[in-house]
Amino acid sequence: MTKFISILSGKGGVGKTTTATNLGYALTKLGRDVIVLDANFTTPNLNLHLGAVNLPTTFHDVVQGKTDITNAIYQHKSGIKVIPASMSLKHLKELDFKAARDALSKLKGLTDIVIVDGAAGLGDESVIMLEAADEVLIIANPEITSVSGAVRTVKVANEMKKVVLGVVLTRVRGDKLEMKDADIEKVLELPIIAKIPYHKEVKQSIIRKHPATYIYPENKASKEYFNLAQKLLGAKFNSDIEPNIFYGFLRKIGIRIERGRQAP
Repeated sequence: MTKFISILSGKGGVGKTTTATNLGYALTKLGRDVIVLDANFTTPNLNLHLGAVNLPTTFHDVVQGKTDITNAIYQHKSGIKVIPASMSLKHLKELDFKAARDALSKLKGLTDIVIVDGAAGLGDESVIMLEAADEVLIIANPEITSVSGAVRTVKVANEMKKVVLGVVLTRVRGDKLEMKDADIEKVLELPIIAKIPYHKEVKQSIIRKHPATYIYPENKASKEYFNLAQKLLGAKFNSDIEPNIFYGFLRKIGIRIERGRQAP
């Protein structure tokens, strides 16, 4: 049975798309068929993170009734499948968000997990995509503005009787200026299920158009995404992703031996 997991936040710029792509690859590595869908119609970022710009068919085309959603699925060279949104402003006109929700239902039975990278806040596009979710992950930075912004998102998800799995803290530096874990959990009334440390290789991975979990699997941020995937699946994560010493050395200097299909 296909499970829909919505990645939501109270404000933009907290690491939703980064979490969606890295979690998507981690789940793929653990043996699941995964599709990451960009449901952020106004400010899509999935294309930029994975180097998939100017694609012929996007989620916008599906929502506008121009094509079936299966025609908008692409495979990144890492192995994760993606459904990108259009980066063109002309596609924002007369967009029916309810049609987007209905389009998602056609993915049932085609994959194991659909990770929905939603828009920040609680606009119509976020709420409609929330309706289609089976489970929800709240993404926040350990800062008062980010955490307070997530409060209403959590409240709406609870009112819609969605299963809110917990909070994923991103860009954690561990300094004294950050909110304490206990305070964050108290404010949001949710457990922190992952703490993704700040790591420069995560930023580098975006520049290189790959999930960090794919090209830098040994860094602390990637390992925490793998641990998160393990928690979601209830599976045991083997940190020895690729035991070959030669490959391990290549990754440390930023080189990866590519396998599989090429990204579009």
